Amino acid sequence: MALGACDRDANAVQVDTSRRLPESTPVAKGVLRFALGTRVSPRAMVEGRQRLAAWLAGRLGRGVNVTQRETYAETNDLLARGEVDFAFVCSGAFVALPTQTVELLAAPSSNGTPTYHSLVLVRSNDPAETFEDLRGRRFAFVDALSLTGRLYPESLARKAGGNFFSDSVYTHSHTESIRMVATARVAAAAVDSLVFDRMARDEPDLLGRVRVLVKSPPFGSPPIVARRGLDPKVVGAMRDALLRMHEDAQGRALLVELGFDKFVPVDPRAYESVRRVRMEAYGIDEVEGLP
Repeated sequence: MALGACDRDANAVQVDTSRRLPESTPVAKGVLRFALGTRVSPRAMVEGRQRLAAWLAGRLGRGVNVTQRETYAETNDLLARGEVDFAFVCSGAFVALPTQTVELLAAPSSNGTPTYHSLVLVRSNDPAETFEDLRGRRFAFVDALSLTGRLYPESLARKAGGNFFSDSVYTHSHTESIRMVATARVAAAAVDSLVFDRMARDEPDLLGRVRVLVKSPPFGSPPIVARRGLDPKVVGAMRDALLRMHEDAQGRALLVELGFDKFVPVDPRAYESVRRVRMEAYGIDEVEGLP
């Protein structure tokens, strides 16, 4: 595969899969620090995103240290404290960051659009026909800050009124949420449509055991961001590498593996609907009141 050249450069990328959030992570001078929120299984995260970091390291001519965290809040904390330079964050996690903390670089486009959806799933033989039919049943959320995996279904539940779900769990993985529905450990879950589409390709038998009950409106795709205060030349080089990734043979192969067409410029206004859903999920009218 064209990505083999990236894999051979073992010194370019270091992957930290620790589940703890240290006060600081020692990194060699000149090495860029790249954080990843968990969206799929840890193994898939390491394999796909490590190759992305390796490709970027090669394009920028410097090493990249990859840090993986279990929760989106931990990744946000790394950005806020200046302990990472770049991060691939969930759209819900992005709108939870103070605007002065990060700068938008690019977002992935899939199927010709830089958007994605929240999909509420039930088992294929479940009698539910509407979201209201999930009242009093057990639900799987992905992460407290996940747009597709928590905020959108939470906003629906609040609009429906009352104590909607009988019980809920957090999986910290869209793939695990899908598996929990398929194996009847929960009645329903909400997941990222990009992850769902990838699993439909890779594990069609598993996806045949679930069906989509509700599909959200489109939201701006999870972006890659840079911390404020980073050298503008480094930020510009990273943005240019991402936006031109599809022009490179190895880059195109990696994009296909990740399920993306290419990275595209992104406008902050693309996330206004995400902010509204977040407020609806918390049942408040002012952003200042959000946790």
